[in-house]
Amino acid sequence: MRLNTKTLIAGTALLASLSFAALGGTPAALATHLAAELEKWALVIKAAGIKNQ
Repeated sequence: MRLNTKTLIAGTALLASLSFAALGGTPAALATHLAAELEKWALVIKAAGIKNQ
């Protein structure tokens, strides 16, 4: 299924207005990026002493 051009442009504009950037890539690249983000934020949370409620 393909998104029509107007929907794609509107979605990209909405993301940009929220300071997000729509990027393309492979599922493997996404998995690698998410793993790195999880590791990074886990260290921040641990250093800040944030506990699960």
